[in-house]
Amino acid sequence: MANSSQWPSKWLQKFFTQPGSEFYCCCRPSWIEEECRHALHRNNDDSDDEGDKFCAEVILGRRDSSSASGFSDEQNNEIQEFYIQLHQQYVASPPGLYDVKSKYSQGVYGKCPRLICQKQHLIPMQLSKDEDQKGIAMYCVRCNEIFLPSYLRHARLDGRAFGLSFAALFFIQYPELIPNQKTYLYNDYAPRVFGFRMKGLTHQNRFEFIR
Repeated sequence: MANSSQWPSKWLQKFFTQPGSEFYCCCRPSWIEEECRHALHRNNDDSDDEGDKFCAEVILGRRDSSSASGFSDEQNNEIQEFYIQLHQQYVASPPGLYDVKSKYSQGVYGKCPRLICQKQHLIPMQLSKDEDQKGIAMYCVRCNEIFLPSYLRHARLDGRAFGLSFAALFFIQYPELIPNQKTYLYNDYAPRVFGFRMKGLTHQNRFEFIR
């Protein structure tokens, strides 16, 4: 979970205390400042730009809620939507990719549930481009499969914070993290009968052979 002392606003401090927020990167304040500056200098005549300006000011700590109870649910949703978009841009940048690499190396995103993948670390990505399925998925580079998160707190995260192409982009940037496929194939499971390894059986006829 992020260290709240590094954030320039109370809103970000609260955002990074939510369950599952350890999946998100701590976007560097200087990077946030640079990206939000574009929103702050847009044409105020456009209603969408005005909304971006509001969100940017809140994230940078330049605007606080006028209510003692904080921002309304509608405002919080708007600010979070804006930050999710920022996060997707951040993880595609050199500093963001480096931060994800650190989390990946520590196994923050979990490990592949398949035994033959030898606890290969997973990388997050957007589950689907469908607006009704904007959750998060976990990609294993060893078996080239995707999985749903193991915990509900992660399943509820917004996959758009990473995007559909993030897993591919990550391993293009860090090809040395792609495991040796020969090692994977060598350790592929093969059924045994009374200790004898069965050879020449396809996946489809293994159970027919046993019957």
